[in-house]
Amino acid sequence: LMPFDIFKNGSRSAAYAVSLCLGTAMFGLFFFLTLFVQQVMGFSPLKAGFAFLPFSAGIMITAGLSSNLVAKTGPRPWMIPGLALASIGMFLFTKLHVGSTYLTGLLPAMMITALGLGCVFVPMTLVALTRIRDDEAGIASGVVNMGQQIGGSIGLASIGTIAWSLFATYSKSHGLASGDHSSLLYKQSLTAGFGRGFLVASGIMLLSLIITIFFVKTRKEDIGHVDAALAG
Repeated sequence: LMPFDIFKNGSRSAAYAVSLCLGTAMFGLFFFLTLFVQQVMGFSPLKAGFAFLPFSAGIMITAGLSSNLVAKTGPRPWMIPGLALASIGMFLFTKLHVGSTYLTGLLPAMMITALGLGCVFVPMTLVALTRIRDDEAGIASGVVNMGQQIGGSIGLASIGTIAWSLFATYSKSHGLASGDHSSLLYKQSLTAGFGRGFLVASGIMLLSLIITIFFVKTRKEDIGHVDAALAG
């Protein structure tokens, strides 16, 4: 069903690879971040939901800016700084500890990550649609979403394995009693495991930055053609 010649364009294939990396890093990040906020920081599910609202707001702000300006600048001036910011933000999550607070620990990392990710989504999608035939535009766009979904499955499986393995090792080496889900040691064990997961996620995001730097060559003139085609 999918024509493989859509992968012949190097920039488009790079955009698909970036999409895969984003899904891998983001799904793993959100899963463990939700657990951290509730089980380590003690937030209720409702409070945890409200705590993530600034993340959505940050993505909306930069996504709106990028969608309005990418045709004038090209995708690289948005994707490269955006992925760099997202990598830094995800790395900052590794600095979270049992005593971290929302305002000084969690919120800065969330906002840096969100502002970075918002810069990426629209330019990445436009790169995936550059120099594509009209009859293949739907497929080319669908592969972007497919990459994020497949990446999410990979992220939860791989990052989850790494995080929970370290949790088990840490808790066993420090003598955590079986069934103890409320002590400081339990929270420290979770933080150690989640921290390793956040580190892997930031590394995957850094990989997407490297892919963009070396393989995304789409120019603003190409983006202009895509916008004109979509408008028509």
